[in-house]
Amino acid sequence: MANVLDIECYDWDQFLVGALWRDDGSVLVTRDESELVDAVLGIDGEVWAHNGGRYDWLWLLDRLSHTDESAEIFMSGSAATSIHAGNAHLRDSYRLLPMALNKAAQIVGQSKAELGGPCDCGRNCGGYCTLAPDMSDARWKRTIDYLVQDCRALSDVLDFVAEYSADNGIELRGTVGSTAWATAKAIADLPNADYEPSQYPLIRAGYYGGRTECHRMRADYVVGHDIHSAYPAALVKIDVPVGKPKPLDSRAAASAFERGRPGIYHCEVDVPESMAPPLPWRGQDRLYFPHGRFSGAWTEIELRHALNCGVKILAFDIAFVWPSAENILREPCEHIWNLRAREAERNPALARWLKWVANSLTGKFAQDPESHIHALDRSGNLPTACPGGACLGFCTPSRCCDHQCSGQCERWESDDPLGRIWSRVEWRQPACGHIIWAAYLTAATRVELHNQINHATDSWVYSDTDSVYATRQLSRNIGPNLGQFGIEKEGSNWRCIAPKAYAFDSADGPVIRCKGLGRISPADFERYCNGEPVVVDQGVMGLKSAARLNGPLFRRRKLTRKAVGKPQWCGGRLIGQGGRTYAPDATMIGAD
Repeated sequence: MANVLDIECYDWDQFLVGALWRDDGSVLVTRDESELVDAVLGIDGEVWAHNGGRYDWLWLLDRLSHTDESAEIFMSGSAATSIHAGNAHLRDSYRLLPMALNKAAQIVGQSKAELGGPCDCGRNCGGYCTLAPDMSDARWKRTIDYLVQDCRALSDVLDFVAEYSADNGIELRGTVGSTAWATAKAIADLPNADYEPSQYPLIRAGYYGGRTECHRMRADYVVGHDIHSAYPAALVKIDVPVGKPKPLDSRAAASAFERGRPGIYHCEVDVPESMAPPLPWRGQDRLYFPHGRFSGAWTEIELRHALNCGVKILAFDIAFVWPSAENILREPCEHIWNLRAREAERNPALARWLKWVANSLTGKFAQDPESHIHALDRSGNLPTACPGGACLGFCTPSRCCDHQCSGQCERWESDDPLGRIWSRVEWRQPACGHIIWAAYLTAATRVELHNQINHATDSWVYSDTDSVYATRQLSRNIGPNLGQFGIEKEGSNWRCIAPKAYAFDSADGPVIRCKGLGRISPADFERYCNGEPVVVDQGVMGLKSAARLNGPLFRRRKLTRKAVGKPQWCGGRLIGQGGRTYAPDATMIGAD
């Protein structure tokens, strides 16, 4: 059985009660925070909390900040993914099971308990808003029962997934991404990534994310088309570079491209004006798809596609090419996909998790070697200067203090006025960090998306990584198979003010996506569209943000946000007549 923690609070950041489910089947339920903290730190092993990196573990770090205890914290964005404190290794089970607990519980045939109770907030919260220290005895009992049931459900799911993985050739790790990498490595005998540190950033320059753009800010009717598992489809179909990369100068790069050598090519291009130009360009604030003359770095397959779209390569600068390209990722992806197909009917929740395992591999290849490591430490003994010399920020193997510290400088810095939370940067190439594979797989997905946008022509409304919305049902590559487009959503009254900020009315009710705002009401979305502030007061602040405010590390998020964009721009596109947008010229974004 797994050790699991869960806490309940009122007003989001005021502790009420916590439960610790131990791997021996015993459970501690207490309203005493110190007792709970001591019990967690006394466990010699892993302790899990669902979405703990954004909630439960922030509470624990806040409690530790009032003691002499220290902790090492690994973070991804604002979430703590892994914490070492006391004897315990604190993990966030959401990083392994990226779904709500009520969905994860379905893996073992359970239904997540309901808290119940009255709701006064108008958000249909299920009774959380009326939790309070002075609740009735009956409400206290219901809350504690709910807490313990959640702990047991998560422990059961973790046990099941561990047993299932052992029986089905899945190398289970602490996150879904590391599980995907370990499994693929074992099945296909994949090598560890090994790039020259000086070459790595030049190769990574050819890696880009998804194509997220709005072409129509208003539409009476839209149909959403999603690629069935876009990245697993690319894993199955695409040959990726293998072997050791070779750097080339401009003349050799041109010759290698002519001969079809796989790799990353730095070059200058001339892109004709069109509704949706094919090549990405990375600006300071976002990804653009401009037309005109500009320079960049792209994979060989994306440049080939661009040539078919009328792009001209004016000059090559440098390139990194590989000896060959092979479809070495098919076997591990098909293994996971076959398991998913087998479970689709008998255990849909497990099939959903297996899909996450398949989807996560591409992102794992792109794991950044620059790690931001944090620590909770009030001792004042953390090194704040590089022991090897005068360090300018941080050291890497390619740029450190005359290599006196071998790139392992542990120079800690803090912008916490109380000196609790410290951070340092470490450059360490992860074994999974095959950035060229990530570049090829994401490029292949962008090419497929661009082909669908061109098929949609002026009916194109919006795109986001693996989806295309249009004002009509599209006919190109539509079907149920891996890599084909499925018709997922349709509705009316489409409104979009920026990439990842849109809404429309579907048969099942309003669909609202607004990055950074979480779940908001249609009325709040309209206010956001009109430039009015929207209150965001659910959840707690991220660790680093809370630390800068000279107060509790566990504090309710209370802020207002409003849409702020450049005039006449919708994301990386210019707003034209009728609410349509168009691609910018390279000179307008400084890409020339």
